[in-house]
Amino acid sequence: MIEPTPENLAEVGDVRAKHPGAQSRPVSAAALEAQELPLAPSAEDVEREERRCIVEDLATGRIRFTRAGFREYGPRFAQAGIDINGISSKTAFKQACLRSEYVVWRRLRDRMKENPELMAIMQDFFDQYCLD
Repeated sequence: MIEPTPENLAEVGDVRAKHPGAQSRPVSAAALEAQELPLAPSAEDVEREERRCIVEDLATGRIRFTRAGFREYGPRFAQAGIDINGISSKTAFKQACLRSEYVVWRRLRDRMKENPELMAIMQDFFDQYCLD
């Protein structure tokens, strides 16, 4: 854990200087781990999202998109050059999600451009995954 001192305050960062009234204190890696913040959605969350966006015919295994599915995935797939109407199985759906993943990262990058400090932290990641 890095304790803020007058000498290293610029490196540690002082939240109070940027956000008056905010409480600032150093945070250790152990404290962050203790919070057990989820880094990825759970299997249940993924399944719930799929049920909201696609309907599967159990007899044939074919899927169709709900209105929410067209709204959620249509623009993303189109931007990646994928015709959402051609997706008729869960396997094809998952492949389309993977092939269009970079679109999501680009959108996130574009939103982060408003925050230069955060953008500087994430730049290497975006360079690797945004495919520009």
